[in-house]
Amino acid sequence: MRCIPRLRSPAAAAIVCQSSTAASATLRIPAITPAAATPATISTLLSSTNHSPSCSCPLHSQTARRYLSTTPARPEHQQEQAAAQEEEYVEYPSRPQIQTDLVIPGRIRSAPISEKITDATYTPAETADGLVEIGGLDKWWDDPMHWGGPEGPARAVAVAAPRFGPVQRMTDPAYLEAITKRAIIEAIVLAKYFHGSNDKRDQEVLRRVFNVFGGNDWLLKMMEIELVAGEDGAVKIKDFRDEHSVRDVMKDAVAKAIKAEKEGTEVPRTEVVWTPKFRASTAKKMVESWGKEWKKAELRDPVVKFYAAKRIQQLTGHRIPDGKLHGYKTIEALLRHLVDPPKAKKLFEVVQQKGVFNELPNVKVFPRRVTPIDEEQMVGRWKVIVRELKKRELPIIGHEHLEGPVEQRWITGKNNDLLNGRISVPEGEDEKSWRTDQLKNVLQTVQQGTADGQASIIELLANAARDQSWRSALGESGLINFVLDVVSADGPLAPDHPLNKQVLRFLGNGCADNEPNRAIIEKTGKLPAFILRCLKEESLMPFACIAALNYCLDYLPAQSQMSAYGLSKALVDIVSGDRLEWCLEGPLPSLSHIMTVLELLSNQDHEPSKAYPDTPSQLLKLATSDRYDADLDSFMEICSPALAYLTSSHFQTHFLSSQNLILIEEAFTQLYTRFDTSDIDEDTAAQLKQIGEAFLTVFADLSALPDFSTACSLDSQPGRTLASWLESSQPPYLQAAACLVLGNLSRSDESSIALLPKVQSSLVGILIRMIPSSQSPTDISKPTGWSPIQLTHAALNFAKNLAIPAANKPSLGAALLDPVHPILPRLWSSTRTQPQLQFAAVSLTRLLLVNCPSNVTLLCTPLEANNNNGPSTLALLVSASTSADADPIKHEVSRAVATVCRALHSPNTNTTSPVLNPSWNWGASDAPSPLAAFYTTHSAHIVNALRHPLMQTRFPALRADVIFTLALMTRSSEEGAKVALRVFLPPSEPREGVEMDEKAKKKQEKEKAEAKTCWLALAEVILGADEAKKLEGLFLFGDTSAQGSEDRGEDSKREEKDGDVSVIQVGMDGLSLSPQQIDMQAQKEQPAHAVRMNRENGLVLLAELFRRFTEELALLRKTIETLLTKGGEFVVKDRQEQS
Repeated sequence: MRCIPRLRSPAAAAIVCQSSTAASATLRIPAITPAAATPATISTLLSSTNHSPSCSCPLHSQTARRYLSTTPARPEHQQEQAAAQEEEYVEYPSRPQIQTDLVIPGRIRSAPISEKITDATYTPAETADGLVEIGGLDKWWDDPMHWGGPEGPARAVAVAAPRFGPVQRMTDPAYLEAITKRAIIEAIVLAKYFHGSNDKRDQEVLRRVFNVFGGNDWLLKMMEIELVAGEDGAVKIKDFRDEHSVRDVMKDAVAKAIKAEKEGTEVPRTEVVWTPKFRASTAKKMVESWGKEWKKAELRDPVVKFYAAKRIQQLTGHRIPDGKLHGYKTIEALLRHLVDPPKAKKLFEVVQQKGVFNELPNVKVFPRRVTPIDEEQMVGRWKVIVRELKKRELPIIGHEHLEGPVEQRWITGKNNDLLNGRISVPEGEDEKSWRTDQLKNVLQTVQQGTADGQASIIELLANAARDQSWRSALGESGLINFVLDVVSADGPLAPDHPLNKQVLRFLGNGCADNEPNRAIIEKTGKLPAFILRCLKEESLMPFACIAALNYCLDYLPAQSQMSAYGLSKALVDIVSGDRLEWCLEGPLPSLSHIMTVLELLSNQDHEPSKAYPDTPSQLLKLATSDRYDADLDSFMEICSPALAYLTSSHFQTHFLSSQNLILIEEAFTQLYTRFDTSDIDEDTAAQLKQIGEAFLTVFADLSALPDFSTACSLDSQPGRTLASWLESSQPPYLQAAACLVLGNLSRSDESSIALLPKVQSSLVGILIRMIPSSQSPTDISKPTGWSPIQLTHAALNFAKNLAIPAANKPSLGAALLDPVHPILPRLWSSTRTQPQLQFAAVSLTRLLLVNCPSNVTLLCTPLEANNNNGPSTLALLVSASTSADADPIKHEVSRAVATVCRALHSPNTNTTSPVLNPSWNWGASDAPSPLAAFYTTHSAHIVNALRHPLMQTRFPALRADVIFTLALMTRSSEEGAKVALRVFLPPSEPREGVEMDEKAKKKQEKEKAEAKTCWLALAEVILGADEAKKLEGLFLFGDTSAQGSEDRGEDSKREEKDGDVSVIQVGMDGLSLSPQQIDMQAQKEQPAHAVRMNRENGLVLLAELFRRFTEELALLRKTIETLLTKGGEFVVKDRQEQS
């Protein structure tokens, strides 16, 4: 750049001239000098012209010319050495030297006039044309080292104007209240003992105490001092001895500082680390213990106010204007200024919370002002507008074409216009290809630079990689491969070299949401080792965590590679060691990133062999410890990877063997008791639910392991904790986990019997809370609200396990089936909209009835005559199955009814009195016996329940169970046989002349179809499916022609019928058949034997029905004879084969 060499005397700077003997590395452009110039004559030679020296140009005037050197100012001893070279310069008086870290240019020096130059080859210039600038101040301040350090202007600003107080203002209310109390105590002491004193020592304390008395000094003792209101209402320290103690501590702190200055040691400064450090929870406890009376004390002394305000600003960052300070009359008023009131909810938040417009179609509530862009987006025109604007190269929102601020370019120095978007893609060029070509040129530049230069360029590349449009070009240009080669794990770079940090930023930003770049990194295999090395350095650790997260997120090959290198070990070492504080309070807190990476690595195949076996326990220890003041979000972040690791059987086994159940129980307890979850947002609530379900899954997996009963015995601490979780005061998720784990623990009869007395009352209470208020027993204590569905389901399944042992059935049945306080019956009705819960409740009922006559008695107990649930609880159970849509519920009800019928006709009891009370008649007072009364009032319910299994073919075992029950009923009593007959026969048709409405006709047809299906099922059991299919057309009711009968007299037909019946009956008696119950397990293991037993039960049922109800079955006589005859032949054949 050409400049005029001569300036007026008062000018500050002009052309930069410098002696050739004192050349400096700071020169940017080499000087151009004449070939025959004498080097030692002047500091800078200007290129000459062909004009003669005698020209009367103003350049030849006697006025001295002044130039500004670009050589940094030299110390005094260097100036003495250069005195010989500077004798010919005319020195001007200079200002006193300023103490500064800035690297300022050299002094202004004057060149000799042309008449005094003795060099004959020198020709003075008459104009500035063709002159070359040497040195100069242009871009002098672009070099960050000229500002005093690599930080550049930021460091100079910080040194020139140090901050008084922390960078970020403290916001925690308890913390602010504690610091305010400390500041007032110190202000009272300063005002009383040091302010206005003529003693120089007191004045020195007053001047320096806040610079040497830090926020942590004497902190806990200061918090114990009590502030009270005096007789005049002004604030004062309650105990004068505390005043003296604070005074002495302040004096001692200042005295130590003065002594340190005299000895030449460093004196601490308040601007560095003077913010008090204690937990927010600790501050909250302190504040609660102080009460509120001390806040009402008045701040009357303005001196106390002034010192307190400045101390509060120093420790908390809150500046209190002097104008407002005067208006704060009490401590409470001062605290109101410091503690920001809760932010008022916006109208959008209130509307969204109340959901007043949720049901309105095509209505959306916006959290901000609706802009024209929003309106265009609503109607779908915005995409078209954007496309047309781009086509015309017009800005979309009006300011995209503007450059960044000029001041930023001036402060930060030279920027790369390309990477900062100041060079746009030429028209007609493919954007991706153009970016790739430009970055290839950058690659050539960075390859030729030094490590320091490469760090600067890679920093610009890392910044550019934030823009997704640059990321693909970074990989295709070869920059990623080059950067990985530069910082290989065994490279020469020192750990603290700036290139390491910029490479981490470059790779982390470059592979974010870009699989091609991740594939390039994964193929080289160099990044994992580099990240592991950087994790050892505290300054690089946050950037290494971010790079690992961006590399692994949603990319399985990267996760597998990082797992193979043992990244999880390095991360666990960080969070479980001394560097945890750096993760929490460092410049870039990285705990969240570490936990996310661990969660990604947890499911990889390499983890069982590469990760620490106690990784889950280490993470849970961190979550439950008091090493940091965790909030709900950070607590869940730590628990999430721990639970993810515990989904692996390898870590589960080690976790159990290491006796860590107490640890996971403590973490689960803290999740719902440690934090206030009453006012959390929707996202946090959803995450809390997800973490809670993950805990339940892990509890289920752990309790299913064979060694769990050993690790968690009923008398152990984990077992007692689980039992305590069932109490009503515990959160629902804890109760659900206890039901789940204890349910798995009660898989044996011994453990179930031992567990029932400890948990029965709590378990019954959980089930009671599920009953709606309108149905719950009035005299049973029930907290407000229902139990969650998940908890109720877990409680019912737990109760099912407890109901299996015969010893537990009476106790549980008395609590759940009591007719006065019916818990299970109310659950049958209230859970109709939750089939899973209804099935669990019905299944529990069936288990309580098996082999327990006392519970059958409870189910059959007559209800009050004015109730709407039927004659007994059994009728209510069948009604619940009728309205159920799910077949499993109907199956369970059928099995329960069959269990009741077997109990009433069990061959082990000679009378039904133990089951049915002789005084019961269920409203059928004319019945000859309780059993007859029972069947009279319940036959419709029982028939419907027993008919259902015969009409399905999916579960043969269920059908076999019902056939055995019906055979037992027909063999044992006339009352039971009548009910069994109704299963196979539809209601009789109305008498001739009586008309039926359409609804009645449809019902009759349905009854006939169901009865026919039951006959076919019985035939299939006796003869097999193929033979039964041949008889399908013979099961017609009311149609004698289908039976093939001939037209003959009534007497002859009866004689023939009686004779055939006698013969067939004799044949059945000769087979000595009796009802036999088929074990379901045996039916699976020995299906052929089960088929034979099922056939014999069917023959018993059919023979007894035909023997007892010959007239009712007259129309089916020949079909029944065929079934009995062929069935008997099969039985004979089976017995012959067995013998």
